[in-house]
Amino acid sequence: MDGMRSRTLSMGTAANVFPVSLKGRAWIAVDSGEIMHLETNLVKGVPIIELRANAVSIDYAPVAFPSRNLNLWLPKSAVAYTDYGKRRTIIEHTFSDFQLFSVQTQQVIEKPKATKKPEE
Repeated sequence: MDGMRSRTLSMGTAANVFPVSLKGRAWIAVDSGEIMHLETNLVKGVPIIELRANAVSIDYAPVAFPSRNLNLWLPKSAVAYTDYGKRRTIIEHTFSDFQLFSVQTQQVIEKPKATKKPEE
């Protein structure tokens, strides 16, 4: 992984930004191909900013949108563990009250309308 540019995650200070390499695994449903669970972790820490650990665990579940007769697999809950500087944190979040919306647009191309010349 050395020499490869990180495209997933960066951690920053007021002065610098540091790319962070991640590794992970996913549990995928055999019948539908939907992601059921996802875990990520650091490939290695970032000693200059004292980042020793950063792990994320996300559970997914189907969410029904009856107005569109649609089910989508979306995050149900997430837990993030971080060991950074002199702090260790655990942040948990449960997702709910999803809303589905769409925006429909239609482009109409017409010739410009003739404009009246200002009277002189």
